Amino acid sequence: MKSAGPLQPNREAAAEPPKDSQKIEALERGLMLLQAFRRGDQHLGNAELASRVLLPKATVSRLAYTLTAAGFLVFDPVTRRYSLGPSAIAVGSIALSNTSVREIARPYLEELADQMHLNVGLGMQDRTQIMYIDAFEGNPLIGLRLYSGTRLPLAQTSMGRAILFAYSPQKRAEVLDQLRESQSPREWEQARVGIESAFRDLEAHGFCSSAGEWRQEIHAVAAPLRLPDGRVYAINAGGPAYLVPIERLDGIGSRLRSIAEAIEQAMGGDTPAPDSLIQDQ
Repeated sequence: MKSAGPLQPNREAAAEPPKDSQKIEALERGLMLLQAFRRGDQHLGNAELASRVLLPKATVSRLAYTLTAAGFLVFDPVTRRYSLGPSAIAVGSIALSNTSVREIARPYLEELADQMHLNVGLGMQDRTQIMYIDAFEGNPLIGLRLYSGTRLPLAQTSMGRAILFAYSPQKRAEVLDQLRESQSPREWEQARVGIESAFRDLEAHGFCSSAGEWRQEIHAVAAPLRLPDGRVYAINAGGPAYLVPIERLDGIGSRLRSIAEAIEQAMGGDTPAPDSLIQDQ
């Protein structure tokens, strides 16, 4: 059989594919109706729903009635409009709680690492240390070689101090006691001064920096990440001091703060996300 030319339609390829016998179309349409609700939508009428899912109003009306009976929608008889119901909210909450923060954070952190040629990481507390649970190298020739599973001292790093700041007063006091007991008096006094300075910066700007406190030749900045379920992480960016001079830390910190806000929002928080993944400062 003669094949269609590059600019000629292939009628066989354009033929409608066979229907999937395993798929329940009514269920698919009902899920489409739930997906029609967007952030900021309080109530939607029948006509609005029909226009968004491209289905006849009569079909939308039957689907909405069924979803209302199941608790996925709530119908207001006065305004004759629908809002998401408790069943939909419960399913959404479960999905968010099971979503890995690494999956949400990864595109933000990868983009920052590529743009700024820095080591960018996501970390959490592990006793008196910080453990990277994800890390990205913007330029392998000048990277710090910090990977997932790498551990750094909590008290001397911007990431550790950002996490401490985000903790509740009780949790913070417990961790500070562990740090005090694990260090010599001289080490603890130096760490305490650095932590107090970082807390002032975090209170004022939402991020803190560490210039040569972990390693003399390394500068880094971090922002805390507070999730709705109470978990606390931090994101950071750093590199050799000659690439990350002190004058550059504030600009990097501002971008980290915006990224943290976006991740918190994506995980179900109340902080508004920026218009793009990373906003230039």
